[in-house]
Amino acid sequence: MYLFSDKIVTSFLASYSITSFYVGVVLVIGSTLRPILVFATPYAYMYEANDTGAICRLCEAVHMMRHEERIDKEEEYFMMLVEILRSPELFKALCGTSIREAPKHAIQHKKVKKENSDSEDEDKNE
Repeated sequence: MYLFSDKIVTSFLASYSITSFYVGVVLVIGSTLRPILVFATPYAYMYEANDTGAICRLCEAVHMMRHEERIDKEEEYFMMLVEILRSPELFKALCGTSIREAPKHAIQHKKVKKENSDSEDEDKNE
């Protein structure tokens, strides 16, 4: 009869508990995926824009002015581009909206609701 008492697993992972192994894996995966997912969030409105032709032409104008070494015009066009990207309202005005027209019954419902609230306000004022 023989008795063996040697450790079978000799890996460095064998010395850690399952909890510490799990936490390590989660931290590694989390720290890898977070920059990928967080990077694109602020730019979602630009990726979903409808008609970006005007902005693309402005970018091309900046590139052409740099190529022609007309620094004054390049700077002017670049500052226009910066202003557009800083102002969501201006960006939306140039690119259009992706919202479809509201159903007519919803518009009529809003008008009726507004008229009712206006008449209630007049009653309160009297």
